[in-house]
Amino acid sequence: MSPDVVEATLAFANPTVAAMIRMQQLAGMRPGELVRLRREDISTTMDEAVPLPSSNTTVKAMEIDGVMIWMAVPESHKTLYRGKPRVIVLGPRAPAV
Repeated sequence: MSPDVVEATLAFANPTVAAMIRMQQLAGMRPGELVRLRREDISTTMDEAVPLPSSNTTVKAMEIDGVMIWMAVPESHKTLYRGKPRVIVLGPRAPAV
């Protein structure tokens, strides 16, 4: 969909729906991933580890050039059954949304 159409639509959406649309744009999330995302699925500090499903591995937020980058790991997602973990990078504009 054209970015202009999305932007025009946001003017008519309630604030929660508008924020969800913006988050999807920023992070490349699918709608189902966004609505199922829980606080415990998101690492917001370098001390906070989030486990990857079906793995002994964790991911943590990272700081790049003084900017904190959050990491989100959905508990379930489209290709989890194939053993493919999904890490969603939430850049510096995402926390403001």
